Amino acid sequence: TMLSASSTAYVGLAVFGLIYGLDLLVRMLDAGNARRDQIGLEVGLIVFAVFAVFAAFVIKPALFDPIVAMVDKMVFQKSSSASYVERSLWNRVGWHAFLDSGGLGVGLGSVRVSNWAISILGSTGIFGALMMFGFIAQQLVAVPRNASREVVVFATVTKLGLVPVLVMYQLSGTIPDIGIA
Repeated sequence: TMLSASSTAYVGLAVFGLIYGLDLLVRMLDAGNARRDQIGLEVGLIVFAVFAVFAAFVIKPALFDPIVAMVDKMVFQKSSSASYVERSLWNRVGWHAFLDSGGLGVGLGSVRVSNWAISILGSTGIFGALMMFGFIAQQLVAVPRNASREVVVFATVTKLGLVPVLVMYQLSGTIPDIGIA
């Protein structure tokens, strides 16, 4: 991913890192968490990796030039790329399809965009979007009844694993694929 030509990959990696950091913090603060035993190993590996990267940077800073250049090009200069211009046009066309249909949508497969939410709106309209996003929200906040602590933790971690995917869909989902939920 570090030399990926996709800004969506960088965003997904950052969101994954935030979710992982949140999970690590929750496990540190929750004395009853069954996965608390492995925190020492994980923090040790993180410290080692950060130290190794820092040492490599001190010893040979030019080693990171291609990575810095790629991140600069794909994240900070994205708006000047042909891909950004083209995908922005797709999103405008999809949004106008939603508006021009009076909010009813133009049908599944009838619009191509670069944003999953706009794809759902442009394809299924406000009614379909409310149903889809309502279903996803319901699944993300649902808590299993009468489940053991381990099942609740597993369900929560599984739901959090969907967050990076949903964020990346917002940046590059070209079709109204409703298979994510």
